[in-house]
Amino acid sequence: MYISGNSKHVENLIKLLDLTDCKSKPTPMVKRPAETELSEPVPLDAEQSKLYRRCVGILLYFNLDRGDIQYCVKELSQAMSTPHELAFAKLRHLVRYLSGCRDYSYFFPTEGEAFEIDAHSDTDWAGCLITRRSTTCGSIMVGDCVLYDFCRAQAIVALSSAESEFYGGASVASEAIFVQVVLCFAGFDLMIKLSLDSSAARAILTRSGVGRIRHLSARVLWVQEKVAEKKLEVACVEGKHNRADLGTKILGRETIDYLMGLRGLVKTPGSIVNSVCSKLRLVKAACASTTPALARTLTAVILAVLSGAGESTCADDTCDFLQVRPPDGELVADVVPETTTVMSWSVLLVMLFVMFSFGVCLGVYLGRLTFRVEVVDFPTGVDAAVSPVFPVGMDAAVSPTCSDARRSASTKRGARPSQAEPLTPDTAEPPTKRRNVQTQSQTSYTVSFGRAQLRFTPLSAGFHGAWTEESCI
Repeated sequence: MYISGNSKHVENLIKLLDLTDCKSKPTPMVKRPAETELSEPVPLDAEQSKLYRRCVGILLYFNLDRGDIQYCVKELSQAMSTPHELAFAKLRHLVRYLSGCRDYSYFFPTEGEAFEIDAHSDTDWAGCLITRRSTTCGSIMVGDCVLYDFCRAQAIVALSSAESEFYGGASVASEAIFVQVVLCFAGFDLMIKLSLDSSAARAILTRSGVGRIRHLSARVLWVQEKVAEKKLEVACVEGKHNRADLGTKILGRETIDYLMGLRGLVKTPGSIVNSVCSKLRLVKAACASTTPALARTLTAVILAVLSGAGESTCADDTCDFLQVRPPDGELVADVVPETTTVMSWSVLLVMLFVMFSFGVCLGVYLGRLTFRVEVVDFPTGVDAAVSPVFPVGMDAAVSPTCSDARRSASTKRGARPSQAEPLTPDTAEPPTKRRNVQTQSQTSYTVSFGRAQLRFTPLSAGFHGAWTEESCI
């Protein structure tokens, strides 16, 4: 099962900011110099400020289903009171990122068991250059299913990284307890495991009191009581495997892809096919209207494959995400198949379809052309004739049946009956390879191959053929 936000919100943002023809960005936000961030902001006018608040409001609703943009939306929401040009530029960058990767959703396995509430916490100490407040991100999963993730700024200015990590762990623990109560009401009694990558924060959580850190806020010491009562387990997680790191700072594309895989945020199945179909429609519409429909379709398929239908998507297409719980000790991202395998099979299937369609069309066209050359020009008064193009060794014969139908067909093609020259059989062929066939009807030609017959009827627009299983005469 896949849960995703409605892509209409992204389309609405693109229209509001007039970014229809713009290229997508690989990351939701880029890191700017400190001088640029600390420079005097240039405020927007009333109309642009209204547009900014409207777009950020849409993003605040949409980011609940997209953990990769939560940090960026948090940064944009801090400028809601007084929007400025730098914040507006960040907004446009984020929307351009969403335009290229809007088809992402959270994967929920249909099989597996839930053993505990796995909560990850991470904090970026004093990440804001203006307020020097820290940013906390939490990700709560049960059985490889993301139930809740968030990104928010801390209300207290922490004096050390250990303090900020401790506050962040307490915030994530409170949200995990809420999830535990909800699951308990539904009949699931699960233990909470809080994972942090800070050893100092884990030490503060597992002891009683503030110790030497006198400036710790007493209102978060309740977490120590939960740990002492064995209602909360504190665990260690390596920093590069902490999925909560996705919402704490600006990251590169590869790190974003890996952390999204840990959370189960993957490419929605069918998005690759939709991308191919959209490119087919664009290429087919660009072809001349006078081009035959079959030729335009084949050209569109070839161009879509050569141009790379997945360019607008990121390199983490994982539509074949394994729908089972991974073995204990493995990460969720470890069961995601490689992108190259999915894309190579897609390209291979499209190429096989193109080759098959081209072969069928070519065979039909050459077959009709050969019959038109060899059968249409049969002379009047000849009971039977054999075309030399039929291979030696096949018992084949062709019999024209109606001279009047033959004359009318030839006249419509611009040739008079008197101008037709009789075709003489090839005397070098063995006599046993040819037999005359009596006239089967007054309006058809019959070609015999062993015990099968192919009967052609001359029409005003050409010839119509049909196979029959009859014995040769």
